[in-house]
Amino acid sequence: MPASGFWIRCVVAAAFGVSASIVVQAADLKEFTGTWVMRCGARNLFVLTLTAESSDVRGTFERPATLSRFNGIFFGMRGVRYDRVVRSRFADGVLHLTTQNANDAHDEDSYVMTVREPERN
Repeated sequence: MPASGFWIRCVVAAAFGVSASIVVQAADLKEFTGTWVMRCGARNLFVLTLTAESSDVRGTFERPATLSRFNGIFFGMRGVRYDRVVRSRFADGVLHLTTQNANDAHDEDSYVMTVREPERN
């Protein structure tokens, strides 16, 4: 790896991406509220903070301003981009979110999130 700049390589089983999905099953919108963090080593890769407002969800999505990914390996992460949740829909235990880039109102990404009980061994 190059000595200059901040380069991190992580191999992950699941990750946020252009059409990301976090696998989980929930019956109640309140189960989605709080802060969800995906870590890459000692660094927070993605931080999703959600609050319920009536039947709607709002929040923020912090992620690297620049990020490269190849075969599940993340590298070239620099800066932080603070997106906000601008639309949400909850149906059949699934939360559909749309985030908007704080620097470009035309730049939106959609995500699907579900919550399920952890597996017991």
